[in-house]
Amino acid sequence: MKTFRLLLVPVLCLALAPTLLAQDGGSPFDEPSFLRLAPPGPKQVGEEVRLRYASPDFALRPFSKRLELAWREELYFPGASYVAPHFERFELPRGAWLVVRSPDGSRRWTYRGFGKGDAPAEDGFWGIHVAGDKAIVELWSRVPLAAGAVVIDGFARGFEDEVFAFEPKAICGVDDSLEAKCFQSSEPTIYDRGRAVARLLINGTSLCTGWLVGDEGHVMTNNHCISNQNEAGNTNYEFMAEGGNCQTDCRSSLACPGQIVATSGTLIQADNALDYALILLPTNPTADFGFLQMRAGGAVVDERIYIPQHPGGWGKRIAVASSAAQDQSGFCEVSSVDATPCFGGPGDTGYFCDTRGGSSGSPVLAFADHLVVSLHHCANCPNRGVPIEAVIADLGANLPNNSVVGNPPPPPPPPSCQPKGASCTQDADCCSNKCKGKPGSKTCK
Repeated sequence: MKTFRLLLVPVLCLALAPTLLAQDGGSPFDEPSFLRLAPPGPKQVGEEVRLRYASPDFALRPFSKRLELAWREELYFPGASYVAPHFERFELPRGAWLVVRSPDGSRRWTYRGFGKGDAPAEDGFWGIHVAGDKAIVELWSRVPLAAGAVVIDGFARGFEDEVFAFEPKAICGVDDSLEAKCFQSSEPTIYDRGRAVARLLINGTSLCTGWLVGDEGHVMTNNHCISNQNEAGNTNYEFMAEGGNCQTDCRSSLACPGQIVATSGTLIQADNALDYALILLPTNPTADFGFLQMRAGGAVVDERIYIPQHPGGWGKRIAVASSAAQDQSGFCEVSSVDATPCFGGPGDTGYFCDTRGGSSGSPVLAFADHLVVSLHHCANCPNRGVPIEAVIADLGANLPNNSVVGNPPPPPPPPSCQPKGASCTQDADCCSNKCKGKPGSKTCK
């Protein structure tokens, strides 16, 4: 089996150079303007390994009606951080099913019929990911099976953590984020809101963060993470991927496994300029994990905020404190509501909360009311998020039930005085108190 380890770092550096900053990969330098024009991408944490396994012809033993193991394969890549199979063909009759599981059985997922959906997937589909370097695929049946009922044409293998040593980070000073469990007792509301945050493994090789919005089972993330139905339908939506206590170190990709609620979703609406995507899960998990709500009025400069996230695809962490010089209170705060946007869209919400690649799609919540005020999507200190009020307005009729609190703020009042260059009729009209020019064409000086 071939590997591409020697080529990986230079290839990624060249291919991702224009987007590293936008992938939550900050830099000590100001970003060139051209970097703000192209959408970032999700954090790549693995690559595809091409191979081909097909299930054999299977006939039950005479007079047997018992469930039998019809086929078994082990997908193995030395040193892989995870393994996820890709199915080119999947057509099983009633009475047969396929299991993808970890060697110890602690994680398993059962697929029936066409695997996902009510018809064969045109381009196949990605199966569940299993932590470690080996996944086991087992086909069980009570009925005869024709050869090739299931075809595996490859799998994703997770990179070893040291591969990412070159990656720039969006850490503003030192990393002040902590494992999610560290807040369970000291800040129970912050911890509770974090329960609605999910780790997303997209198309087997890329990671982002998402969160439940409203009470119907919708997930919000970035458009640069999920932009089409194929991506929404090939994502593992994993909740409560966090350590068992504050001392548990979850700082590696896909560490501290949680509960995979779904391996597919339906894309409801997405927008490139506003960099959001709204996906509906096939099952509603809000009873187990709660849900977040968006503040209609958006963020306020200097208000305290926090960000539950999966930086680097790690176990969940929450950025609450900030050692950045701009945050004099010692906590994350909104530094601006008109920061230079990463690309397109309105002015971004700026802040110095620590994030990394993989944090894209995280909710930025206000400490005062625990409502989402921004959708995190890029870095470079200030890190930046899409103003949530712009997302609310764009979603319109597709807003999930119980997803918004409050009414949009009224338009600002007209200025009490006119700036330099504006038309005027008298000195009192001007902020400078100087209205000069010929009658009918006077301007403020």
